[in-house]
Amino acid sequence: MLFSEFKIGSLKLKNRIVFAPMGTCLPDEQGRVNDRTVEYYARRAAGGAGLIIVEFSAVDKNNYSASWQLKINDDDKLPGLTRLAKAIQENGAKACIQVHHPGRQSSKRVTGNQTVAPSPIPDLLIGETPRELDVPEIHELEDRFAEAVLRARKAGFDCVEFHGAHGYFICQWLSPLSNKRDDEYGGDLFRRTRFAREILRKSRELVGPDYPLIFRISADEFADGGLTIDQTKEIAAILQEHGADAIHVSAGQFGAMQFTVQPMLKPRGFLVPLATEIKRAVKVPVIAVGRINDPRYAESILKEGNADLIGMGRPLLADPDLPKKAREERISEIVRCIACNACMYKLFYRESPISCSLNPEAGNETLVESRAQKPLKVMVIGSSADALEAARVAGVRGHKVEIYDQVEKIGGRWAWLQRGIIPHKLKALKELSIDVNLCSKTDSALVGRVKPDFIVAAPLMKPAEPGIPGLEEAGALSPEEVLERETPPGKVVIMGGDHAACEAAEHMIHRGAQVTILNDRSRAGNGLEPITRNALIEKMAREGIEMINKVEVISVVDDTTKYRNKQGKEEEIYADAVVCAAGYVSTGEREALLEECGIPYTLLEPCIEPRLILEAMETAAEAARKI
Repeated sequence: MLFSEFKIGSLKLKNRIVFAPMGTCLPDEQGRVNDRTVEYYARRAAGGAGLIIVEFSAVDKNNYSASWQLKINDDDKLPGLTRLAKAIQENGAKACIQVHHPGRQSSKRVTGNQTVAPSPIPDLLIGETPRELDVPEIHELEDRFAEAVLRARKAGFDCVEFHGAHGYFICQWLSPLSNKRDDEYGGDLFRRTRFAREILRKSRELVGPDYPLIFRISADEFADGGLTIDQTKEIAAILQEHGADAIHVSAGQFGAMQFTVQPMLKPRGFLVPLATEIKRAVKVPVIAVGRINDPRYAESILKEGNADLIGMGRPLLADPDLPKKAREERISEIVRCIACNACMYKLFYRESPISCSLNPEAGNETLVESRAQKPLKVMVIGSSADALEAARVAGVRGHKVEIYDQVEKIGGRWAWLQRGIIPHKLKALKELSIDVNLCSKTDSALVGRVKPDFIVAAPLMKPAEPGIPGLEEAGALSPEEVLERETPPGKVVIMGGDHAACEAAEHMIHRGAQVTILNDRSRAGNGLEPITRNALIEKMAREGIEMINKVEVISVVDDTTKYRNKQGKEEEIYADAVVCAAGYVSTGEREALLEECGIPYTLLEPCIEPRLILEAMETAAEAARKI
């Protein structure tokens, strides 16, 4: 069923797999299509998806989400858009593009212009009060959407998707959270759909009755006073009545991004029940999305009648060949997205091109690793993800690579993240005939036996010591010791609220301990990608983990920990055991070894935060290219 033909309006798809739209930060500074953009989408089309939906594309020259956003706001963008649509189609998929306006979910810092919206209500994360649009201005923006749809058809795209989800401009009209008007564009639910109805009507007038128009919605905004599934079922029926050929069901908005781009803490197919509800309310096709990374699970969604098409964004970032592998029953070969959200961190918080922890090619499809002019014997010391990536790139370039580490098993810190990354690195190394030698004492004697021409080494890290009086005498454990040993009984106090502290807290609470986190920052989870962090904080609160933020630990005496709260008052807390999560520092051992050996080397940068694992791997790969 997943690979049966399917139609959206008049458009026939070869299968029911849809590459869901994701921003990429790949277009040039004017928002135009370039080589990297073309190759990125062509690669996903070549992997076997039936429909490729190109990322959100700005319809208005004065309002957009980021400087790197793709734009469809003027005819000067047509040559690049035409080239993009053709590349997708030539690689076997149908081409769609998503048209978009951010409304209040932009910033004057980005555009130089005040944001606009249905009502002068600031987005909680942006914090800027938008200007309320008058009716003539609304009509003008309706025209901008319709013109963008026509432009997409002229460029050769097979269909267009309106971005009416995630709290952006169209969604702002639909939602009672952001639309407080009392005219023909606001008030009751039907009037709040007027902007959506008008852009559908005006687009139809320009492109005709047979050009497919898809509407993406947030079926639930997961915000007090926002859209709920009961409202969006009505909205979906209205959109269908006024010309939408399919409904693409997502969820969330800027204040609830963990529902839009679900981290690994959310279960597989988290949004599918919402798609099912919408499907029961409409007759047009429904696209389900949200952590669907297994083709067998996707098949079950279709067979059970819970959706008509399956949207996969991050899964096709991790493995663009997922559709092809599934069709050829090579399920075991699929590289499965682990929802680490490193892609989103790079994109939205670093504003750098999209990439993937599991797929170094993602966003770099134009990069071809050059062969080394003189192949060398390269010794890699360490088995962290970045060390393995350096080994992989060096091997691809033709060097003879050997990996050594003194650990008994690969994993190290943040095993919850690396367990998804490491196996794929090991598979790539095996294909290059590169062995990983564990339980090897990494000293000068080993280097003397290996006789490398060049060394790449990852620094050895250890938990930092904060110097709190009484901590050592109390037998404080490190997060690593907590994860490796039997969980301490009774009440446990964790000093520090970073990623390691949270991982230790989760481990212990599930084994019956009572856990309190004493955090010196304003919120727990620092060091994690923000979407994952927010979801983790909510999860820990539900599980009963007590979090006391903005405190200073003064001392530990026997079973009592003294701390100063955010008001400056001293307090005490009793605990059966104490865990200290004060971060990490280098032991200095690898640095000393490299200096002692006198062999050309590269010391990889210490990766002290899990959100930086992807960047550490990219840095390691670049170092390997210079060998």
